Amino acid sequence: MRVLLWPGLFTLSRPLLSLFVLLVLSGLMFVSVLQLRFEDDITASFSSGSGHAEAYFDFLQSNEGVSPPILVVVRSPEPFDADGYGALQEMQFDFALIEEVATVVSVASARFPSWHQIYPDEPVLPFELDLDAIEERAAAYENLGLQPRLALSPDRRTALFAIGLRGGFTDGLLSEFRQVADRASLGGYSIDVTGAQTIGPEMVRALQTDLLVFNSAAAVVALVVAWLVLGNLRLVALTVVPAFCAAYFSLALFFLLGLKITVLNNAIPLLVMVLALADAVHLILNMQNRTGVSGTMERVRKTYLEVGPACALTGVTTSIAFFMIAMTDNAQTREMALLGAASVLVGYVVAMAVFCLLAPRLWPLEAGQRISIRFALPPSLISLIATKSRAIRLLSYLISVAAVIGLITVEPWFKMDDNLPATSAMRNVNEVITKDFGGFYPLWFELEAQNEQGFEAPDDWQRLVNLVSVIETASPHATNLSLVSLAKWLDRPDRLPSREDIENWPSDTKDVFLSPDGKIARVMTLVPEPMFDRRMLAAQDTLEEAVRGASNAAIVGQPMIMRYDTLDLVRQHAFGLAAACLATVLVIAAYYRSFGLVRILLLPNLLPVAIAIAALHIINEGQLTPAALLAVTIAFGIAVDNSIHFINRYSLEKKKQDTQQQALEATIAETGQAMIITTVLICSGLAVTLASAFFTVKLFGMLLIVTFLAALLGDLLLLPSLIAKQERSGAERVGPGSRNS
Repeated sequence: MRVLLWPGLFTLSRPLLSLFVLLVLSGLMFVSVLQLRFEDDITASFSSGSGHAEAYFDFLQSNEGVSPPILVVVRSPEPFDADGYGALQEMQFDFALIEEVATVVSVASARFPSWHQIYPDEPVLPFELDLDAIEERAAAYENLGLQPRLALSPDRRTALFAIGLRGGFTDGLLSEFRQVADRASLGGYSIDVTGAQTIGPEMVRALQTDLLVFNSAAAVVALVVAWLVLGNLRLVALTVVPAFCAAYFSLALFFLLGLKITVLNNAIPLLVMVLALADAVHLILNMQNRTGVSGTMERVRKTYLEVGPACALTGVTTSIAFFMIAMTDNAQTREMALLGAASVLVGYVVAMAVFCLLAPRLWPLEAGQRISIRFALPPSLISLIATKSRAIRLLSYLISVAAVIGLITVEPWFKMDDNLPATSAMRNVNEVITKDFGGFYPLWFELEAQNEQGFEAPDDWQRLVNLVSVIETASPHATNLSLVSLAKWLDRPDRLPSREDIENWPSDTKDVFLSPDGKIARVMTLVPEPMFDRRMLAAQDTLEEAVRGASNAAIVGQPMIMRYDTLDLVRQHAFGLAAACLATVLVIAAYYRSFGLVRILLLPNLLPVAIAIAALHIINEGQLTPAALLAVTIAFGIAVDNSIHFINRYSLEKKKQDTQQQALEATIAETGQAMIITTVLICSGLAVTLASAFFTVKLFGMLLIVTFLAALLGDLLLLPSLIAKQERSGAERVGPGSRNS
């Protein structure tokens, strides 16, 4: 481990050269920070690399016309009156005039079929907008049972526009849509522009805001808390400057590694900052206890040689935790693992170098002086912890049982809405669209013809008709579109519509419903997000089971990824968590050459993980998400920092004290103080995640904080009691076989 001390040792021996190197690298990193990129693909965050994701992406690539429409939701506080329907007609006209718009489907575009006995080929909204006539026509259209359904809610308070585009979606196009919406909103209507293609710009804006808030707010919080704890400006600078530099360099790694900033990896610079803050506090507290050392440079050197190995080992264990989350098929998570592991190691190197560069020049105390630091443990509590080990262990075992019960009763779950910013229009109107129109995520069913003539053959056409019938029966409130819909509209449901009929069909996805060779027919059903709640999940499962039981149609679409890939991610991350815990404990035990430490370290560090997961019953309705597992995995790698510093100090105190209890009490006194201060600093810094626009990030931050608080209690109370038990039992001892600096 001594090889990992080179950043500080090199800086202490060559300060001017180190300063020059740091300044040059800082300038180069500044260029990288200016070129940061942000992820705008929501699907990438929950794809586990399964067959469902691969099938959907292949489907999108081979069918250019399948991109989901832009949705405009118009809500009125009261049922639409004649003027309201007139406003809908104006919006229909204005949207259609936008150059990039291919089709606009709404109640204002709806027409009766030519064979209708009362309103043949007439619009649902008549030229003369009489409210009674409109309601009569709307009811007549709905009674036909044709698809697509009338884009008007049953209570007549919500209207939906589905807008198909000729090309890609841009910020300029979104601005034009909102201008149309703003003109209509003057009538008192609430209008939202949403859809899968609008998510990207919203995500980027929210990620940029989060990045600014995380780093600036965390910096302010760190400064304030460090001042409250240390009460000395020089020591505050010595604490926070290395941490700020570490976060800055980790931010530059995004560009250097060619990675985009995503909802979760956005917090990595913050994690690097709080980890560096913790290391700086441990170093400062050790320096202030070296009252008999003459010369600040010698004090820094001896402190670094004694505490530096524990800081380095903490960096290694945290990197291991990040590395283990790469045990998944999700590309974003693997990128986060690479970025996190690299950032922690780079942050450690930078923080140690900056600390050793500043400490000899900023240290405010002369030999024999001490600083007054809050959060010191009273002697009575120290004695109680050291002597009441049996009672502490018993209480810990009871808490462990309760935590395990809570852990095994959580439910794997993931809502896509949680990965959207709180201000997202899609998040806000998702429930409205689901309630009034049955959902807006396209689920595609592909049926392959069995005859050379394709679906012109009567039996293959009947197979398609039967498939549509099964879908409509299983999801009676959903919008379903297919060639069968067109055939019914033409009043020729017994045969495939002609190519001319298909070409004249006012649908932006008409080319997708039948392949060019006529051998593959597709049915599109608009469904809600399956993980929105248990009712929606059951509805999609019922639809899938019905289709699979009645045909051999393939099912593809984003809802399939939401339904299955997210749960696959939970299982994969759970395996990564177990691997991270085991690997981290083994590395620490191997470093100290005491595999008895495996037994000692497991419970104090696994118990906080179990408590954090069990806490999901309180903070997330008992739902275990991929982000939650990522949080506790990373938190485990960081929280074990306290265990490392405790064992490192105990192995040193055993050589100074006469008895094992004296060594334990001295360790609790010094390391306990550092544990409290570092936990306060870390949790205060992470509290800024609670201001994130993304619920996933808030949950991530909350679980990190819960894990760190539980780890503090575990290392302060349970770890000493387990060490005392092992020492008294005559088993492999903690210390004599361990290495020290």
